[in-house]
Amino acid sequence: MIYEVQGDITKTKAKAIAHGIAPNDDFKKGLAMSLRESWPSLYKDFRHYCHTKHPEAGGVWTWGAEGGLRIFNLLTQE
Repeated sequence: MIYEVQGDITKTKAKAIAHGIAPNDDFKKGLAMSLRESWPSLYKDFRHYCHTKHPEAGGVWTWGAEGGLRIFNLLTQE
């Protein structure tokens, strides 16, 4: 099923959100900032992942929120 999202994407009923970020992104702008504000542990877990795995552009890091939502963090930028 495909959902059209209008307004605040963090309020979606979809089961997944995908967005592009850089490895070691600080989540201080745009959608990343909204996700960080809605799920602070997302950012904390991402920072831990970056410090332990040293990801590079071209990968994906998946995080799960309460209620079954998955957030696909696409490492699209250097």
